[in-house]
Amino acid sequence: RLSGTTSDKPCPILATSAGFPQQASSARIAATALEYTVDGSRLIAGTTTGFVVLDATQGYATLQTDTSGGVLAVAVAPSGGWVALVRSGTVSVRRSSDLVEVASITSAVGFRSADFSRDGARVALAQQQNAVRIFRAPAWNELTPLSLTGRVDAVAFRPRGVAAPPSSAKSICRCP
Repeated sequence: RLSGTTSDKPCPILATSAGFPQQASSARIAATALEYTVDGSRLIAGTTTGFVVLDATQGYATLQTDTSGGVLAVAVAPSGGWVALVRSGTVSVRRSSDLVEVASITSAVGFRSADFSRDGARVALAQQQNAVRIFRAPAWNELTPLSLTGRVDAVAFRPRGVAAPPSSAKSICRCP
């Protein structure tokens, strides 16, 4: 299923079959980011004021709401164990099972994006300027950051454990 959002309409849930017929609709959510949990049971929507968790197994009913600050991006570990909620100055790492925060990572320059390694053992965080920071689960100890020059908008792990910013970035980085 696909999910999308506009600021003035409910969040439509679309089938991936021909024509993308609408399957369901959630409450009016002006989402800034959308990610399903690995098992597809919950849709996490980042908003300008926090995040909303919708139950995909029960017609997208609201399970949890948080209004402690706008969420720019949501990352879900492919292993299913972790979720990262990216806010401007912090990243909240949470257990996927109950969304309880296990770590709060701060940045003086702010964050823009996050991605987990395939095994969920590391999370890479794109700082707004000059670095990608990498942390190892489950203690979320920081590894050596990847220094870059200029703005960093996004980061992604390749399946073999290598991360690179988008091609529009001035530098290329690799996560160990």
